[in-house]
Amino acid sequence: MNGQNPNQNVNNNGTNNGGGLGTSLGPINLGNPGANLGVPPASVNQGPMAAGMPSAPNTPAPAAAPMPNNAPVPNQGQMGTPVAGGMANMAQGAAAPASQATPDISVITPSNAPATSAPSQMTSGAVNLGTVGTDPMENVNVNGFVEANKKQDVGTTPPPKDNKAKMNKPAFIVLIVGLIALVAFGVYKVLNMSNKSNITITLKNPTITLQAGEAISTDVAYYANVEGTQATNCNIENINNIDASKPGTYTYQIVCGSGKDSVKKQGTIVITEAPDVAGPVLALKPLYKIVGESTPVASDFVTSCKDENQDCTNVTINNEADLATSMQTAGTYEIEISATDSKGNTTTAKAPLYVLANSILLRYNCLDNKNDPVDGYNATKSSSDYYVVVRSNEAGPVFGNAARRTNTYVFASEEDYNKVVGNHQPIITFDNTTGLAEYDDANLTLKISIDLPISVLNTEAGGTFPTSAGEVNTYYTTKGYTCNPVVNP
Repeated sequence: MNGQNPNQNVNNNGTNNGGGLGTSLGPINLGNPGANLGVPPASVNQGPMAAGMPSAPNTPAPAAAPMPNNAPVPNQGQMGTPVAGGMANMAQGAAAPASQATPDISVITPSNAPATSAPSQMTSGAVNLGTVGTDPMENVNVNGFVEANKKQDVGTTPPPKDNKAKMNKPAFIVLIVGLIALVAFGVYKVLNMSNKSNITITLKNPTITLQAGEAISTDVAYYANVEGTQATNCNIENINNIDASKPGTYTYQIVCGSGKDSVKKQGTIVITEAPDVAGPVLALKPLYKIVGESTPVASDFVTSCKDENQDCTNVTINNEADLATSMQTAGTYEIEISATDSKGNTTTAKAPLYVLANSILLRYNCLDNKNDPVDGYNATKSSSDYYVVVRSNEAGPVFGNAARRTNTYVFASEEDYNKVVGNHQPIITFDNTTGLAEYDDANLTLKISIDLPISVLNTEAGGTFPTSAGEVNTYYTTKGYTCNPVVNP
């Protein structure tokens, strides 16, 4: 009976006859007494039981509550055939097995008036119909029929899961990510187009003319005005491929930005032949003479004279009259020498002239044997003093009051050497020394020669410089110098 509708009347013949049950159902409790059926308890018409079965006492039941008088309607679905008589009619005879039973539903015919007939009785042995714990009206449809085959839910049913929300969450995330990517791409394109379109390169001079030998700038601002968001992100291409020493036409390119968004502007540099404005390279030397000797000529003071046109032949003494006068009195003089090339370019320098009172016996060159580093350059420095010994009628060989100091610089770096020597001027200043220059480009060697007057020698000697030839030699040896005679001054 559990799970089946108690309104079904089933017998062995599959028909509803309203008679009593043919077989005792045994001690079956159909429900808990006192349970709420949804309606007030009514008397149950228990039909007579089969012959030979004991009859249950007839217990009157209270009259049923008034119900609407609705006419029975045809059964819907698997409802069986409606039969009049209601719940009071039970099947007669032995009950068929549940698998062979045919559902047969009795129509409940409510009445508007209270029941007047005697309550029906059912002889069912020890059957206690009691009060079923489930309201029989719960399974009645709107037409008054019971859905016999429907299993009723018991207890509280949890709400159905919202699968739609779960399915929409990943789609929502994908949508948001897609929108972010779309916005980012749009911003990138706008900024990219903005950066490219905002760069403007305006050449100051599309064609720049330089003379051979002039320096070529690598500064973007020298060539163009650049405006825009990437105005500082610019460089010059091909500028280092231009040979400033060779006349010709060269191109360069200013590039701002990078990649496909860069902006470029091309310019031209024309290198022209440089005018010859440089005078000959003149190298001079000191000259030692005796009072009363013949007046020297310009070539006596010149070590070398070089010019690009190889025409350095016009070398003159600018103050010949003063030179002639100087030859009459012992002393040290500076003679101005000029060299001019075919284009009128002139180089002028002064050469020292030593006029001695007595004839020269010996010339010595004393080396300090040092190789001191030069501050700021990859080079070493050594010094040597050159002096003459003359004949004295009273004292024998003595110092002739003529001496020069030569500083020799040997460079390990050609770059440093070229930076110092420049265009090989006859007079040079380097390492706080200014004097006659002698250049040896092949060996990266520079010599600077200066005069050593007696006043300087006395100071270095601590009072008085020696006078006799022997004392002078001892003086330099004591200082660590190595002195050697000079055969060909």
